[in-house]
Amino acid sequence: MAVLDVMSRQALRAREDFRSGRPPRGPVRSDILASWRRSSLSGADPEAAELPYDGSHHESALLRTARPVLDALADQLDGSTAALLLADRGARILGRWVGSDELGRVMDRTCSAPGFSLDETACGTNGLGSVVEERRLFHVTGAEHYAARFLGYSCCGAPIRHPVSGRLDGVVTLVCRGEDANRLMAPVVTQAAAAIEERLVEAAGHQERALLAAFLARRRDTRRPVVAINERTVIATPSAARAFDRDQLAVLWEHVAGVVARGRSGTVELSTGDDRTIVCDCRPLAEHGEPHG
Repeated sequence: MAVLDVMSRQALRAREDFRSGRPPRGPVRSDILASWRRSSLSGADPEAAELPYDGSHHESALLRTARPVLDALADQLDGSTAALLLADRGARILGRWVGSDELGRVMDRTCSAPGFSLDETACGTNGLGSVVEERRLFHVTGAEHYAARFLGYSCCGAPIRHPVSGRLDGVVTLVCRGEDANRLMAPVVTQAAAAIEERLVEAAGHQERALLAAFLARRRDTRRPVVAINERTVIATPSAARAFDRDQLAVLWEHVAGVVARGRSGTVELSTGDDRTIVCDCRPLAEHGEPHG
């Protein structure tokens, strides 16, 4: 404990030096210092009273896929002073599993709850947003955090990459009190991320096949442009590909995801850069009540 106290004091002093514009005294890990610099340049406020919040998000495919893995891991944390967080590729928290009600209340006060974004540009160095920036395992303890609200935590986060596309899908992070930090945090979150990635492979294979089957069936029934889409895949007829430019196709999912989440057909209007309006008649694809495109 004495060694930890000395390290904590050194980190606090280095953090104060950095915030004051002085070279940090004492050792600071290079990845932490790089993150502090990114945080400062982005204008992150270490004393911000609130963090960005979006309470309207639907249950994403990542959350549905990760839930069984994190539910099982959370059972092992029951009664502990540890918690698990799942976030999307924008560092917005999708789900939380806490070992105790007391810890849950503490995390609520620090905006470490579903709907809040822990992007580095909002709150600086932390165990979610910094993983998104670094695209790798990232451990932040105590005063290594940029925001004052997180000084009592130790966090270790691992990226979740989609095994098919290779893109970053999200982050899983283990959180505990700063004094409880230990070397087991890294292998725990690394194994959790790997298990979630395995489930993503299984889900992707089935969902992509279902998406293709729906696309082919719809294309036979209409002469209109057809797009079949989910979070990872876009399948389009040539006429649909001509109707949208590449950037519009890339963000089309963001516009139609609400229709999928509601589980009801609907119409979405999109404005183009050349003053056209594209009217999309959207039909959600689902199986056993689970939407997938």
